Amino acid sequence: MPGLKGITMNTAPEAEPHIYAEDDAAIYQAICGPDGVFEIGQQCESQVISNNKVRVKDGVIIIGGHFARIPYGDYIDFEIANGQAGKKRNDILIAKFTTTGSGGIDTFTGVVKQGAAVTGTATDPALTQNDLYQNGKIRELPLYRVKLDGLSITEVEPMFNLIPTIPTLNASLSELSETESAELRNNFNTLFGYAERRGKLVSITSVFSSEEAFEEELAKLGLRRETYERITSANYLYQNLYKLYLTEGSALYASNEDLAAYAAAQGYITADHILLTTVDTATGEALSDEAIAEKKALAEELAEKLKNYTGDDLASYFAELADEYSEDPGRASNPTGYTFTTGSMVQEFEDAAYALDEGAVSDIVESKFGYHILLRLPLDKTAAAETVREDYFSNFIDEQMDKAKTATSAEYDKLDAKALYEAIVAAQAEG
Repeated sequence: MPGLKGITMNTAPEAEPHIYAEDDAAIYQAICGPDGVFEIGQQCESQVISNNKVRVKDGVIIIGGHFARIPYGDYIDFEIANGQAGKKRNDILIAKFTTTGSGGIDTFTGVVKQGAAVTGTATDPALTQNDLYQNGKIRELPLYRVKLDGLSITEVEPMFNLIPTIPTLNASLSELSETESAELRNNFNTLFGYAERRGKLVSITSVFSSEEAFEEELAKLGLRRETYERITSANYLYQNLYKLYLTEGSALYASNEDLAAYAAAQGYITADHILLTTVDTATGEALSDEAIAEKKALAEELAEKLKNYTGDDLASYFAELADEYSEDPGRASNPTGYTFTTGSMVQEFEDAAYALDEGAVSDIVESKFGYHILLRLPLDKTAAAETVREDYFSNFIDEQMDKAKTATSAEYDKLDAKALYEAIVAAQAEG
């Protein structure tokens, strides 16, 4: 068996490559733990697009010490199989890591693990969670539990551990009472605190015997006290900027009108529709030719009614027909239509909706789900505002960063990033 394997070390130029991804993963797992999602970007936030699609937004994840990310502004759409009437089911959205072995080929994928449909209490499907440090080859990180009741998604529950950053932990200290904060500043025998992020309790587990010991821990991270406090202050300011952004009357407040205007500029629209399905919603299998012909005939009848409507409230008339005839399982949660942007709906639906003027009704549109009739509506400002609220603030911060002038000191320009990284890793390895 090989002995102690060097990782942060130089070898002769003619030597064979000896550092593999699993070597780095072992270090990262020792620092961060095996699995989780980091506090950056949208932290893999979920969004229900329809009863057959859940979107997971950008973020950075770690699986057994191996890192992957959904790039900023990107996302993964997980396709959810149709539910069954009268039955419940738990599906798990997972990030899956597989490897062919040491020095081999590694892959990351996003997968839906479908649970069993039952009439009682649904249970989660089994996951494969090999210990990658001990040469396991498959590890699945559960991101979300998608609960289905009948044909509808009723809840999406996060299952991952949110890994806090040091600035987050220390920003939490500023939320304590003045008395508690004073005690912490004057007594480093025990450093503790709490931070509440997205409704989760995050504990500070580092315990120091003195302020000097605390300084030593910072040094292992490559931080001086001054830098540490600057990072903490920046994080604190960011959090409070967001609070101001949500506070009506503040200089940063964005009203629903502002957000709706932003959504419109990003291409969001609203459309109602009538869907007559040509597939069995329980199994996903196509209906008989006879049943499909009956659906087509009904679609043509409804389209003719809408074409011949002479009243002054087409939207209400369309909604009445949709409430009576539409077989869209998502109508219960979207009774006045969908507010969406490109890439959110099936292509045929999207193309037809964007081709319509506001107040216009489409011809019959056929997709893999069946026959649609669409009504383009004015943008639902309330729905649009909620959809883009986070994105609007992130865009505002990015704009301010782009405008900011940056300058580096002479010391910074002399910095050898590689040497600094190696020194930090060496210090961490020494404990």
